[in-house]
Amino acid sequence: MDDSTLLDRLRDDDEIADLLDTVADVSIDRLDPVEDLYFASGTAFEVIAGDAGGGSFLLVGDPDRAQRSVVYASSAGSAAWLGDSLHAALDVLVALPTIWHDVGGGRHSLEDLLRELEEDFPDLATDRDRLRDALDLPATASEQARERLLALPAETRSAEMPRARFDDEPDSEYEPYWA
Repeated sequence: MDDSTLLDRLRDDDEIADLLDTVADVSIDRLDPVEDLYFASGTAFEVIAGDAGGGSFLLVGDPDRAQRSVVYASSAGSAAWLGDSLHAALDVLVALPTIWHDVGGGRHSLEDLLRELEEDFPDLATDRDRLRDALDLPATASEQARERLLALPAETRSAEMPRARFDDEPDSEYEPYWA
């Protein structure tokens, strides 16, 4: 399934959209980034979702391509490349629901993060399975998703990060997560 078809599915099915928001804190209704974002090279992007912390999920690249990279731009000035397609990014976000921000740098044990999450959300496993079925996502293990997520910055270290434009301050480039 190409990115446009998958994005249309998320936008057209309220139940799937609600489940994605519940499981992964990805709301397709939050389309207004906190900052005025751009890429210095002029790379095209589309804001496709936001999260409760004010961050934005961006579909990056030529809109005519079947698959485009997904970048998360936080409201605090950090950015992360989440996958080389919307499908790949959703796989990571569902495998590491709401905790993907915290899996880098060795500050938190993945097991502890998952245990806390499951205690706080007892229906998480069922909701993740429903979301995976609805979006045709694999049942990727959290450890495997973590390894893929942390490998992305190394692969894209030279990739351009989004920038924020401010009225009364110099523009600022986002810093990569886990750099």
